[in-house]
Amino acid sequence: MTSNNFTSIDVFCALDVGKSTHHGTALLADGRTTFDKLLPNGEPQLRELFARLG
Repeated sequence: MTSNNFTSIDVFCALDVGKSTHHGTALLADGRTTFDKLLPNGEPQLRELFARLG
């Protein structure tokens, strides 16, 4: 059995990829939502968004 230690993680990110839209969510370590939005579906728009977030 392994134990997960998440104390060093500041933000948990999730991406739901759909056919017509995508959805992104980010939670802080204490469970507060810091990002929860629909995302663009086109690759160029996603690349631009990820570059800005980086």
